Amino acid sequence: MQLYQQKLSSKGFTLIEIAIVLVIVGLLLGLGTSLVGPLTKKSKRSESQEDVNAAVNAIIGYAASNNRLPVWGDNTADGTLDEFCEVVTDRTDSFQKPIYYFCENLLTAVGSVCSRQTTTLTICRDGSCTDRIPNVAFIVVSGAENYNPQTGIVTTGCPAGQTCIGVFAPETADIDDCTGGGNCPNYQASLSRINRAEPYDDIVEWVRLDELQSKIICASAQSKLRITNDSLPSGVIDMPYSATVFAEGGVPFSSGGDYKWCREINGTTPSGLLFTLGTSGTYDVISADCLNLAEGSWGQTDSITIEGIPADGAFSFTFYVRDNNDSSGVYDNIVEKTLSISVSAHDGLCSQSGGCSDACSVHVENDSSDTIHLVVPGDGGGPPRVFDKIDAGNELTITNLKGGDEIAVYNQTCAGGNQPEGIITLANVIGEYATLTYRGPDKSPVCR
Repeated sequence: MQLYQQKLSSKGFTLIEIAIVLVIVGLLLGLGTSLVGPLTKKSKRSESQEDVNAAVNAIIGYAASNNRLPVWGDNTADGTLDEFCEVVTDRTDSFQKPIYYFCENLLTAVGSVCSRQTTTLTICRDGSCTDRIPNVAFIVVSGAENYNPQTGIVTTGCPAGQTCIGVFAPETADIDDCTGGGNCPNYQASLSRINRAEPYDDIVEWVRLDELQSKIICASAQSKLRITNDSLPSGVIDMPYSATVFAEGGVPFSSGGDYKWCREINGTTPSGLLFTLGTSGTYDVISADCLNLAEGSWGQTDSITIEGIPADGAFSFTFYVRDNNDSSGVYDNIVEKTLSISVSAHDGLCSQSGGCSDACSVHVENDSSDTIHLVVPGDGGGPPRVFDKIDAGNELTITNLKGGDEIAVYNQTCAGGNQPEGIITLANVIGEYATLTYRGPDKSPVCR
């Protein structure tokens, strides 16, 4: 009896119990095995995203140092740091497929990133390209886990003059736009590619031109195209007038003048003033609609010169200037500025820093062939407070004048204190400092 009880107490697992354990272990192994593939793909996709981001940052760093983008070139390092393969050191994603690159070719020229305002590279986000992202500087792509590079050039709905790249939402069906050198020129040609339309899974990062300029801290006020004049000087009736309208920045033309110009007249055309292309003597281009005027009809020059003897009135003009941002002319940088000229009778000196009551100064230049004499009459008809002469070609600054003083010029003196002949009143003093030029008895002085 004791022996029987001992045998019962040493009983092991039954076959049913062992079978249940084996089923549970099998289920656990199967579940773990099924998770390995997705987890591995997820890990590799995350690593590939980091590879693409690193390539983007390398390109931005290159642009910051060189004010240009690297070219694709022949994808072979040659010792000159100017190609994608030399700037981006790790050009393979975690799936062991090449990372490739699209860029705005106009931005590969020296000094181009900060000077341009538009690009010809556009991203299409749908098959009809109605959802698009313009002014893209560059795009970096990984073909991701399906080993099939699907991002390339598309033409459907692409605006004229643009190069469009299709970048779609994940799992967009039937995409394959990188099939050869025509639509995917910067994919490594020595590697075969899988050409099949399938759900889109590429990893893509892009940078717009304005984002790139912000990241590399372009001095926008100095590099972008602009008309530098804030105003034009006022004119005096029947007096010689001269002014110049300047531009700077942008992408100047290499020859024939830095920029192209067009002028719109707002209201009346000023009588007596000529607008010419620089000093060429050729009249500038006038249009009622400069923005829609063909580029070839614009006048090319560095600046616009305004000269002549104007009639009375107030005149307003809108100047347009364009650069060589796009050789086709479609995407040139174009800026405008409206400037005015006010022409009136000579009623005083030009004030450079506001009116004054005492301690005013006037600088007088004698551009005539005569010796002239300057007189500032005394208060209440008293003796003159200033009586100086200026020989031909010389100049003189009169100080300690009072607001409202009248400066008279004589081209001869008279004995006995009689009234001189040939008196010409220059102006009334209204500014703290001003300059007058005397050109002779037949011409009044010019205020400038």
